[in-house]
Amino acid sequence: MQDSRVRVLFPLPKLDFDPSEVAVSWSVLRGAGIEVTFATPDGAPAAGDPIMLDGRGLTVFGWLLRRPGRGDARARVAR
Repeated sequence: MQDSRVRVLFPLPKLDFDPSEVAVSWSVLRGAGIEVTFATPDGAPAAGDPIMLDGRGLTVFGWLLRRPGRGDARARVAR
């Protein structure tokens, strides 16, 4: 019997990916009933770029990451 579930393998770098991009993609895929598996080159958990979560340390565009509404992406990363 063939397994008909849809699955996606989501490759991530070990360090410094944009967590909000990953969280939003994961949320959309999961919402569509798709099983998502994350993978890194060494099999260890990935570490996202902490600056991309809150914008601290960014000069020109940091306010964009601190604006209202970004909390949703941060909550998705926490899942």
